[in-house]
Amino acid sequence: EDIPKGIERRVMPGRHSAEKGCLSGKRKGERQIKNTKGVNYHVNNETQRAVPESVEELKLISAEELYYKQLTQPKLLIDGLLPNGLAVLSGDSKIGKSWLVLWLCLQISRGEPVWGRPTRQCGVVYLALEDTERRIQKRMIHLTDEPPENMHISFHCGTIGESLEIQIRKMMAKYPDTGIIFIDTLQLVRNGKPSSANAYEKDYKDLSPIKALADEYDICIFMVHHTRKEKDKDNVFHNPSGSVALNGAADTSFVLDKENHFDNRAVLSITGRDVESRQLKLVMKDLVWEVTEDLDAEAIARQQIPDFILQVAGLVLANRFFVGTMTDLLAQVNNTEVKPNAAKRILLKFYGEVFEPLKIKFRFNRTAEARIISMWIYDDPDDPDGKRKSEFLASLAAGRDITLPLPETASQPSLPSPKEPKGDDGFRDITPEDDVPFDI
Repeated sequence: EDIPKGIERRVMPGRHSAEKGCLSGKRKGERQIKNTKGVNYHVNNETQRAVPESVEELKLISAEELYYKQLTQPKLLIDGLLPNGLAVLSGDSKIGKSWLVLWLCLQISRGEPVWGRPTRQCGVVYLALEDTERRIQKRMIHLTDEPPENMHISFHCGTIGESLEIQIRKMMAKYPDTGIIFIDTLQLVRNGKPSSANAYEKDYKDLSPIKALADEYDICIFMVHHTRKEKDKDNVFHNPSGSVALNGAADTSFVLDKENHFDNRAVLSITGRDVESRQLKLVMKDLVWEVTEDLDAEAIARQQIPDFILQVAGLVLANRFFVGTMTDLLAQVNNTEVKPNAAKRILLKFYGEVFEPLKIKFRFNRTAEARIISMWIYDDPDDPDGKRKSEFLASLAAGRDITLPLPETASQPSLPSPKEPKGDDGFRDITPEDDVPFDI
């Protein structure tokens, strides 16, 4: 049972009141307080904190029991994309979120596919809090010839922590077949009361009751939200307005993003506890978002590899080695976009994803004049002619507008011996572990 007001604050020795409780006994190291509700509390004299006399024990399950327990899989409203629980869709204003949400309402309520993926037909409730009856009517007329009977819309509702939870419970009692509730937008259901909590605590506190309702009724509650002005280019899931608690509380997070606000193309990034991370490249045709490319986590990782890395890998595969400065390397691959100072960091970042599978090693050395990079490909008994390496690199470069200098023949030419400074001018001695295929 929750500690009542007054008791949860520190209780000073000798202080009591009829409202907060009265001293009813004394034990070694602690005082006993009996609240007016009839709940006994102990106050430790050292910590001065009150806790209930009877505290519920932790509910534990053995690892063995959990391992063999027959558990049901999460229910999916859209196969591979949207499970039950709390979902948050974030995007800039006027980017097409509301059109997407209304289309999803229609597709799910009718059990029709979403981007070629099966849906689980169920009742749908749409809280279109930023729109009017006239606007939603106009959009529905554009999207469908026959409105579904199991879809209901409201344009007003209460706020979280006050009346929204009660309204949802009453709605679920009236429409028990409801499987998903869309709330557009999150900001309009937050109570807005001043709070001493920081942004993370407030965001988590606002979403927790909604997530609890979704879990209790085994449905999806789909929140629509906005993104911040200052964007994180490396991680789109840092872009929703507010703290990272929004993604932490959500079971599934969606971010709709455009490079150009007036473009009809966008990228929908998806991550969640019960779905694999992926990106959907979308184009809006006749006010409906259509998928042009579906990228799973592996494909997303491949797309994040810069062209520069693939160009360098192709250069080394074709010539078997490279020795020179970063400026020389950039000139060799005709890359004018990457700066020499950033090139080293990029090479190191993608070593494990590109260079290691290709059996390419490199080393940096500093001389009095410049920093030199030595790159070489070492012998691979499993791929003596380099065919697998060429195929692997070609797969990474598929769909890109770049030319890779891959080997034209399977035979590996004998290697010249490049003249490179050694000894006192900054280079360490080569060891057998370096597996350098030429003399330095």
